[in-house]
Amino acid sequence: MSVVTISGQVGSGYPDFGKRLAKTIGYKLVDRDVFRTVLIEYGFVDTEELLDTPPSIFERLGGDRHDAIALLNNMYHYFAKQDNLVIVSRRAYLVLHKYINVLNVFLESPLEERIQNVMKIKKVDEYDAEKIVRYNERVRIKLIESFYDEKWDSFLPFSLVVNTHKIGLDLTENIIVEAASKLGKQNHHKKMQEKGAYSSIHDIETDPVLEDAVKKALSNS
Repeated sequence: MSVVTISGQVGSGYPDFGKRLAKTIGYKLVDRDVFRTVLIEYGFVDTEELLDTPPSIFERLGGDRHDAIALLNNMYHYFAKQDNLVIVSRRAYLVLHKYINVLNVFLESPLEERIQNVMKIKKVDEYDAEKIVRYNERVRIKLIESFYDEKWDSFLPFSLVVNTHKIGLDLTENIIVEAASKLGKQNHHKKMQEKGAYSSIHDIETDPVLEDAVKKALSNS
C-alpha cells in the first residue's frame, strides 16, 4: 500500500504521465478536477485563482487564500490516507514528504522540449508557448515560497527526480512502479519508523467532515 505524488516543471507532461501511471499501477487518480470538487463543496468557487495565480503581497500575509491553502493541505493528507493513489499536484510533495509510504516524484526536461510540448497542447506558436511556460513556472515558484516553508528549487522533499528526456517515459514508469511496490511493504514501513525518521499515512488524524468529502470525490472520480 502506497501513494505516489507526481509533479514537475511546466511543460514536462507530468499531468498526463500521472494519468498513465495510475492506469498502469492500478491506483486511483487524484488530480485538479478532484481537488476542485472538494474545494467547491467547501465554498471556494474560484479555484483557478487559488491554484493558478501568484499571490499578492497582502495574500502572503494572511486572509482567505491562506485559509484555502490550509484546506488544500489537509486534503492532501486525507487523500493520502485513502491509500493506493497517484496524486498529480505541484505542491502535494511539500506536505506528504515526511511519510514513509509516499513516493514523491519530480519530472524535468529541457526548456526547448517543454516549449514544444506546450505548442502541441495549447495550439500556439513558439513565442506564446515560451511565455506560458515561464509565466506558470513563476506562479509555481511564488506559491511554494509564499505558503510553504521550503525553497522552490530544493529537491530534498523528493524521493525521485527524473529527466524524462534522458531516460524516457517507459523506464521512468518502471522505476516508479518498482519503488512504489517496495514502499507498500509493511516490513519496510516498520524498519523505517523504528529509526524515527518517518511516520505512516495510516497514522494521519482526520476531520470527519473533510474526510467524507474526500471519499465522496474519490468515489465519483
